[in-house]
Amino acid sequence: MSGSARQRDLFVATLGSVLAGYGVLRLVTEPFSWFPVLWLAAAVTMVGTTLRRALAAGTAERRPPRPRPARRAGRVMAVASALFGVVLLAVALPRFARDGHSPALLALWATFVVAIVGFNLWTAFGRPAEEDGEKVTPAALPPR
Repeated sequence: MSGSARQRDLFVATLGSVLAGYGVLRLVTEPFSWFPVLWLAAAVTMVGTTLRRALAAGTAERRPPRPRPARRAGRVMAVASALFGVVLLAVALPRFARDGHSPALLALWATFVVAIVGFNLWTAFGRPAEEDGEKVTPAALPPR
């Protein structure tokens, strides 16, 4: 990983830490709402992912790159995302409608949920590319 990529990752991790602090502050100072919880979860995910990539770059550079087979979504995660999507459609969207949000926004959210859940289930439970007669190409080598 180049120096600029590591600096970018550390900057994103710092920004995520600030966002996580803001989420904690909103959880502590305001009445309970799910928005700060989701905010905090997104910030912690952002910090963890970027720190892992930034700090583990030295070990990744020492290992010779190998071509990897095509990745597929895990079936457990696909089912979990489908359950989350069903809960979102059944609980959050009716609440948005009660709160007076526009039908266009509700349709947009519903489209996003159906697309994401459908894609996850399709990649997890679909046939592998080898069965379709398609050639699986190895991943490209990272730029140096």
